[in-house]
Amino acid sequence: MSCPFQPVSSPYADLYVWKSVVSIAPGTGVTPAANSVASDHIQFLGDSFFCLMGFMGSTNYDNFFADYPTGGAAQIIAPRYPNNFSVLITQNADQNLMGSSAPMPQACLCGNGYDEGNQLPFPMLWPPMTTIDFEYTMTAPFTLFTATGLTGPISLQINFGLYGYNVPTSNLEAFLASWPAMQRIARTNRPLWAQQFTSISIPGLTA
Repeated sequence: MSCPFQPVSSPYADLYVWKSVVSIAPGTGVTPAANSVASDHIQFLGDSFFCLMGFMGSTNYDNFFADYPTGGAAQIIAPRYPNNFSVLITQNADQNLMGSSAPMPQACLCGNGYDEGNQLPFPMLWPPMTTIDFEYTMTAPFTLFTATGLTGPISLQINFGLYGYNVPTSNLEAFLASWPAMQRIARTNRPLWAQQFTSISIPGLTA
């Protein structure tokens, strides 16, 4: 399903999702085991930068929500905003991208959990071969089962992705100059104009 705020296509880059898929086994009771975690990582291409625009994420638990009415049996109802995991994202194993050591909830990163996630205030540019690590924590307030009687617990399946552009290194300057905010600076034709938009050292563009 497409998002109305998704990035537009570019003649200099390809829209792409770097995808991570993990499974977390829940507890055996009604509620999941505390601190159930899983980890994964991706590494960007050696000949391309990646320009992050937003996030995509969903789980097999997103269509369900447990409701426990007073004096009644547990019911399953559909939620509007799934929030069944949190994730801590780290660059090159040492730079935490969340601004703190606390993982970010699914509902914050992925919007409603089915479409592309919230757009970033500004694009984030990563150089080739950057490694991104994910540490997922299961936060679902319930456990799904394959049968009645709380038997056959179903593992939480998480699909999470970084959504943006794969930019071939040879196209990077033209790609950056195509952004409206950057065009005004690029057209001044001053040396190292891109340094105003990134701290990455890019030969020919930044010092």
